[in-house]
Amino acid sequence: MKKLIALTIALITISAAAFASNLDLSSAKDQGLVGETSMGLIEAVKGASADVKELVSTTNAGRMDVYKNTAAEQGIAVSEVQALAAQKLFGMASKGHFLKTSSGWIQK
Repeated sequence: MKKLIALTIALITISAAAFASNLDLSSAKDQGLVGETSMGLIEAVKGASADVKELVSTTNAGRMDVYKNTAAEQGIAVSEVQALAAQKLFGMASKGHFLKTSSGWIQK
C-alpha cells in the first residue's frame, strides 16, 4: 500500500511538472491537446505540434520509469502498475479533460 501511495505522489509530481518549452501538461490537458490513456500514459488527442509531441514523449518516459521501478519493487507486471495508475489518473482528471478508453476518446 505504501508503494501505491508513493506511485500516486510520483504521478502527481510528474503531472504537475513542465516538460515542453511553451507547454506544460496541465495546460495541454485544459486545451484538449492531450489526454490520459487506459495504460497510464498521455497521448495527443488530435494532430500534434512539436511542443505537444515533446510533452507526450517526455511525460511518458518519466511515467514509464516510475511504473517500471514500482513494478520491480512490488514484484508485479509493469502493465498492472500502468492499469492501476490509469485508474487513479482517470479519477483525478478534471471536467472537460480527455480520457482514452477501449471505445476511444471521451471527455470527462
